[in-house]
Parts: sequence; C-alpha cells; structure tokens
Amino acid sequence: MALTEKLVVTANESKGYVQITVSTVSLALTTIPDNAQKVLIHIETNTVRIRLDGTAPTAAIGQLLATDFWLELNGREMITKARLIRAGGADALVSVHYFA
Repeated sequence: MALTEKLVVTANESKGYVQITVSTVSLALTTIPDNAQKVLIHIETNTVRIRLDGTAPTAAIGQLLATDFWLELNGREMITKARLIRAGGADALVSVHYFA
C-alpha cells in the first residue's frame, strides 16, 4: 500500500525518529522514548514480518509488510511488544517516528 496523497498524523508531538536495519534476527523497536504512545512505521526497502504480541516472528511467520507500507501502532504496550524480521533475501530499512 503506497502513500499517494498525504500523511496525516494525529498526535500531540514528535518524540523521536530512528531508522533501523531489519535483518535475519528478530528485533524490537529501538530507542523508544519514555513518553511515546504512538509510532508511525514506514517500510523503506524490502519486506519484513511483524508480530505485535511480543513473540519473535520468523521469515515465514508474522504479518507480512511490503516495501512502502505504513503502519501506525497506538499504545505503549503494543509499541514495546512489536518485533520485526526481514522476510526476503535482503535486509530491510525501516523508518520509525515516535509520538506522545
């Protein structure tokens, strides 16, 4: 799903931004600010799999997110439980924006 028109974020204020490389080992979102309650994730390159229950996804198990997919997570618990892994043969670059 490509973002073709505009991006609207309804949150109080930005609390941080990070780009992470998603490879063959499952990882959590990094450097989560203490007061972050919302996250906007953009899959920049290659596909990834995500799980939101705190369990590590594998290259074959988890929700598949394609390149240029945008995902919004709401609530501290969901943000801290999110785990990503690459789904294809190459590492993925993921942009993460944190909001209060």
